[in-house]
Amino acid sequence: MAKNEQPRKRSVVLMASVASMSGLLFGFDTAVAAAVGDAVNSYFGITDDLWARGLWVASVPAGAIIGALFGGWSADAIGRKKGLILDAALFLFSLTLAALTPSFAVFIIARVLMGIAVGNSAVLTPIYMAEIAPPHRRGAILFLYQTSIAVGILSSFLVGLAVNHFVDDPQHLVDWRIMLGFGAILAIAFGLAMFTMPRSPRLLIERGYTDEAEAILTSILGDADQARTSCKEIENAAKDRLSTDGASSHWKLLLPVIFLGFFLQFFQQTTGINADLYFGPEIFKRAGFGESAALWSQVALGVVFVLSTLIAMPLVDRIGRRPLLIFGLCVIVATLIFQGIMFQYIPLGEGQYHVGHNAPIAKGHAAVEGAVQVAAISPAVAWSVFASILIFIFTFGLSAGPIVWCMISEIFPMHFRGAGMAIAVTANWAMDTIVSLLFPTMKADLGMTITSFIYAGFTILAVLLAVFLLPETRGVSLEEIERNILKRKPLRWIGRGPQT
Repeated sequence: MAKNEQPRKRSVVLMASVASMSGLLFGFDTAVAAAVGDAVNSYFGITDDLWARGLWVASVPAGAIIGALFGGWSADAIGRKKGLILDAALFLFSLTLAALTPSFAVFIIARVLMGIAVGNSAVLTPIYMAEIAPPHRRGAILFLYQTSIAVGILSSFLVGLAVNHFVDDPQHLVDWRIMLGFGAILAIAFGLAMFTMPRSPRLLIERGYTDEAEAILTSILGDADQARTSCKEIENAAKDRLSTDGASSHWKLLLPVIFLGFFLQFFQQTTGINADLYFGPEIFKRAGFGESAALWSQVALGVVFVLSTLIAMPLVDRIGRRPLLIFGLCVIVATLIFQGIMFQYIPLGEGQYHVGHNAPIAKGHAAVEGAVQVAAISPAVAWSVFASILIFIFTFGLSAGPIVWCMISEIFPMHFRGAGMAIAVTANWAMDTIVSLLFPTMKADLGMTITSFIYAGFTILAVLLAVFLLPETRGVSLEEIERNILKRKPLRWIGRGPQT
């Protein structure tokens, strides 16, 4: 580059938006289960087989565990950019295989492969986005990932509605295949777009390609001097790491952030968010909505989810991570408790109970032992459940959803970022798998009341974790967070200090 030549300015928002397209596929592939659920169950003859229904839904998060476990290796050995391109190829293959599947077994295999791509990209994407974003905008940039997940979820609901409306397929031979085929189009767009993106400048500096990293940072920041300063800070952080007598690789130094990353993702899933997203139509039907109304209610959830992440985006770098997450988790606890109370007034029918096999269920305003007859459901109760689930989804999209992904991409030191993210994301998908497998059985055997209260109990533990251990990383560079870890600062203060 000539001395007086102005670098071509890259938009960091555009770069992050392209990378976050993996979130579209994440959201679409996981939530499409709600859109195609009845059709797939009918086609494969598993409508009454709770285990088989839970198995195919859980096969994506189960595959995502495998993908996440290899996420650290692919982030370091292959690189962030190349890894995401390979994930796009796997998305395309698995979605095509699922859409053309000749049998239930092949369908399960395709869904597991889909999950591997989801899990691996869930490790790589936040790392890539965090490493290209300036500190003062990193929170909003990382929120793009959750926004893309929400848009992917919404798109799966909308595609499901469109296919149900325009495709007359009472035997469900092709309708669900069309829905899955739409995801393959997203995979092609994602893969092609990633080819145009630069590599992570921080990873390039770690590997000794300082000139290339400086050129990329100059194109991002639009200022060569600022780019050189950033490069120097990243290089100094690497030197600090080497001069710590190996302590940076010691488990005692890393265990606190591993603990935090693991349990942030663990508790994100134990809110029960994916029970609502995967099995939403079933929940709404149980709450008294007809089939069409249940599907439209699911679309409303998707719209609210997208809006909440968009509203939260400008707040995370102004208010901070801690206040948003603690507030959101408290509201989630309240909505789950409210849902549990309301579900006591919604009888499900013969053989199904809200509070256990031998417990009474409300029929109108009186408790009836056994509850074999289905009573009329009060519209007020049905709409109260619907409103509480909307508030739950809105609050999750404002807090626990995006902030957890944001935090885990910030707290790990550079040399451990891939492995640390892999551990945290594996926790996410392990709990997602458990929730997906157990929810149909919990709903049938324990009832929605007890199920909601269990989720509320876990979320109370998440509030305690956030209050006592969560650092505030707003406006703090990744290198400063790493230095604070090397200085053995308490977990609560690895970001902004008490006087910051």
